[in-house]
Amino acid sequence: MDDRATIKVVDVSGDKFFSLDDIAASVGTNNIIIGTGADAHIRVENTKVSEQHGCFYKHNGMWAYRDMGSNAGSSVKGARIESTWLANGMRLVLDSRLNLDSLVIDVTIQINTGRQLLPGETPPEGYMAGYNPNPAFSGASGGAGPRMGFGGDRYGNRAPQFAGSLNLFGLFAGILWGILAILNLVSLVRSYNSVSPTMQYIGGFYNLLFWIMMLGLLGTAAGCGILAFGLFTYNKDVMSKGALVLAAGYTAVVVAVLILLTELTGGLFAFIFANVEIIMMIIAIILMPVSLFSQSNNFRDHRDLSKIGSRFYRPVLFYGISLLLVIIAALSASNKYGVSLGISDLMPSSGVWVTIAWVGAVALSGVYIHIDEDPQLAARFKLGR
Repeated sequence: MDDRATIKVVDVSGDKFFSLDDIAASVGTNNIIIGTGADAHIRVENTKVSEQHGCFYKHNGMWAYRDMGSNAGSSVKGARIESTWLANGMRLVLDSRLNLDSLVIDVTIQINTGRQLLPGETPPEGYMAGYNPNPAFSGASGGAGPRMGFGGDRYGNRAPQFAGSLNLFGLFAGILWGILAILNLVSLVRSYNSVSPTMQYIGGFYNLLFWIMMLGLLGTAAGCGILAFGLFTYNKDVMSKGALVLAAGYTAVVVAVLILLTELTGGLFAFIFANVEIIMMIIAIILMPVSLFSQSNNFRDHRDLSKIGSRFYRPVLFYGISLLLVIIAALSASNKYGVSLGISDLMPSSGVWVTIAWVGAVALSGVYIHIDEDPQLAARFKLGR
């Protein structure tokens, strides 16, 4: 007599129990697909689970499981697996390791076969080769087996894993960060070509500040690019590191520009922005890097699966207050001294459109994190498989 297996799926809508044998009898096959796809035999809701994530199947009367080339992978006891026999009391995780947002499957098996498993024994490697329970699914999640994907690594991941669990807002955030990376590189080249000869002639402390500003622009561009790549590939570790590089690079630019303006203008700088205006400008200059470091912290916590709650809006708030103070300071100084000052005259910015792109990228990144932390919202706005 064959073994009989029951699984408990811990889902966002509550725990659900499934009898693999009853499902096999109803669909007429011993190959049962679990995933988020509409045609999966066991359909679940989780942003890390692929449309065809894995397959439960019977071999010699015993139930086994095989990962079907999913993005996140499958694991047992913290070890990533491609296939495994099911055992009573086993906890199967549809993720490369158990995390707070991983989908967990608890297995209960009534053993009726007389055959005993050897330690470390796994199901036959070739048993699932070429199997496709639904021809219409062909290629939907990289084919049937773990080595039959569109290319990529040994687990069948696509390269890059575009939109593995990326949501719509993350996509637009990534596009904006990518554009900002290019714009910062352009600003770096222009600044170097226009200012470098003068700074080399002056030399000394001014030349040092110039090179700090250049390195800051390079770090800002690199951070934007890394962050965009992390979003496009849904790699949270890359996202957090890119945000940190971006925050550090931007801070270097702001500090260098502020010191350079102070040194070059001397008393004139303090005169133009006397009293209230200079205080507002100092606060604005401080808040802009604070906004980016707050964004970096959100990405880091998101990577570590610590729920950030409502903190996703803080970077936008800091950045918005900073821009508001700059506008007020510019208008106040213009009225006092009869000069025409704009945001681009006061802050290291290439213009209004760059400023709008910054605000948009920061805001969309916050919305992306907020949605990605909510499984139901993530499933609604999810791109790709």
